[in-house]
This record gives sequence, structure tokens and C-alpha cells, in this order.
Amino acid sequence: MTLGSSIEIASLLMGDGDDTVTINDVKGVPGTLMAVYGENGNDTISADESRVGTVRLLLDGGDGNDT
Repeated sequence: MTLGSSIEIASLLMGDGDDTVTINDVKGVPGTLMAVYGENGNDTISADESRVGTVRLLLDGGDGNDT
């Protein structure tokens, strides 16, 4: 996903299933809320060692055995 400077909220709805989302480097994106919803399934959502800068993260695995 590529975010421009005018984006305030970016939402990812992953749907049912065993999803994997890795957030790497969003440091250059000012003032954005990035929301990731794993929904049903055994999801892996990671921002481990990421460069988030001023980006706010909302990570919600939903139902299932999530990490």
C-alpha cells in the first residue's frame, strides 16, 4: 500500500482466513491512522521493528488465535 500525505485513515479489512500482515516502514507518512482488522481466522499482524514515525496503529486480530 502506498499512502499520500493527504490520507488521514488507512484501513485494511483482511476477511476470513489465516491472514498475515507485516508493517515495515511508514515513517514518512505524517499524521495517519493505519487500522488493520484481521477478522476471523488465526491471523498474524506484526509491526515488530517497524519505523512508524507519527503514524498511529490500530491492530485488531478479530476472532481466532491471533499473534
